[in-house]
Amino acid sequence: MLSLVYSNILTRNLNIFSTMESLTIPDVPLISGDFLSTMKLTLVKEICRKKKTPVQVLEVTLQEEPSVHKAIKKIGRFNAKGCDCWFNILREVSVMNSVSHPHVMKMDWAVRCEDYVAICMPLCPRGHLGRSCVRLSQEQIERCFVQIACALRYLHDKRIVHGDVKPENIFLDSADNAYLGDFGTSYLLQLGQDLVSKWKGSRGFVPPDAMHTGPCAVNPFLAEAYALGATLWAVFFKVKPVGEDLLATVESCSVMPDTYRAILMRLVQKKAELRHSIHALLAFIHVHTDRLRGLIDSL
Repeated sequence: MLSLVYSNILTRNLNIFSTMESLTIPDVPLISGDFLSTMKLTLVKEICRKKKTPVQVLEVTLQEEPSVHKAIKKIGRFNAKGCDCWFNILREVSVMNSVSHPHVMKMDWAVRCEDYVAICMPLCPRGHLGRSCVRLSQEQIERCFVQIACALRYLHDKRIVHGDVKPENIFLDSADNAYLGDFGTSYLLQLGQDLVSKWKGSRGFVPPDAMHTGPCAVNPFLAEAYALGATLWAVFFKVKPVGEDLLATVESCSVMPDTYRAILMRLVQKKAELRHSIHALLAFIHVHTDRLRGLIDSL
């Protein structure tokens, strides 16, 4: 059963969750005592600890099956400003519990401890794309790109926005298959809602049409398409796209593969109305790139 705290949060935000028909709120049981021993896990190492948010990611093994490695994301109840994060955590686990795609990170289970929630996921031993891209071939990068584009197409069909697409949120398994993870900024759009008044994202991955200090009208699906393009740009140039005119660098680069150029010219347009949606981009790739057609069809 949902804990009392979660039930209270749900009640207070019923007007919000009533619009989230395609999300399934998971069972997040409360446990007491030591987390690792209670869940029969053995700590291997800390993978990362985020500075701006109360998030820690651990690698663990199962005590009953030591060869099985998992990733545990621990999300603290309070952020650096002392604000309660329970509702945002509930939204994240609800999104993860409601989706199923070969290249969207799976949530095995989630539990609530005294001051944090722990989410168990498959471990991607080769880390995130930003760290691994230096060793990947063009063919491998294109495959990862299509896998994530298909994952976004699936999410957008369910009117779910990831909200922070970037290389650090794309994870690679032992065969270099890509998985879109970290749904801490994800949300569900109401039916008929095609614009949002605010778009956050990470610096360098936010489109020019969403870079306003005040309220604006942003198409989140096209903003996410730009972030996907900025991700491919970052992987190709091996730098973060901070302060760069992405379109200008693509147009002027003489050594960029034709496939990359064709994709980026459709995603990093400064004006949203000139930008391809994820659906339109995949349709373009399907027609013009023989070696990726089968992969798109399979996803």
